[in-house]
Amino acid sequence: MEKHSAIIAGQMNGKPVNYSGIGRDALVSTKTIQEYYSILVDMMVSVRINGWSQSVRKQMRSAPKYYFFDCGVLNAIRGEIDIQPRPGTYRYGMLFETCIIQECVRLNDYFESGYEFFYWQTNSGVEVDFIAVKKNISEVHAVEIKSETKPRMDSLH
Repeated sequence: MEKHSAIIAGQMNGKPVNYSGIGRDALVSTKTIQEYYSILVDMMVSVRINGWSQSVRKQMRSAPKYYFFDCGVLNAIRGEIDIQPRPGTYRYGMLFETCIIQECVRLNDYFESGYEFFYWQTNSGVEVDFIAVKKNISEVHAVEIKSETKPRMDSLH
């Protein structure tokens, strides 16, 4: 169970996690999957990024995303340790996004900046990768992460 759980968690890196769907596929309870992800966060192996909405109810219903703390560990879990990521591929972009998000989380902790981090997704699937919110000052910064060498405006939906 543990090996399969780690592989599934690696495959779900940076994607909204449906605990009940994963539990159904892995033949374990939803609660077991929630506890597994909680352990990953408690052990600082992964960071949880919740969905953002101005409605607290919608925010609580949105599926969280998890990002592993290190791209090398993520590659090992996914069985891709010996495969060089190629710029322009989905894998390269996913690893780049993971790296940027983890660095933002680390810098926020180090400088005690007080930001909370979220992602935002519409019902039609349009997404903003990263939302940084500062509670007391009402600052909101939306960040779209692109690994292109020359990003174009049409890359942003």
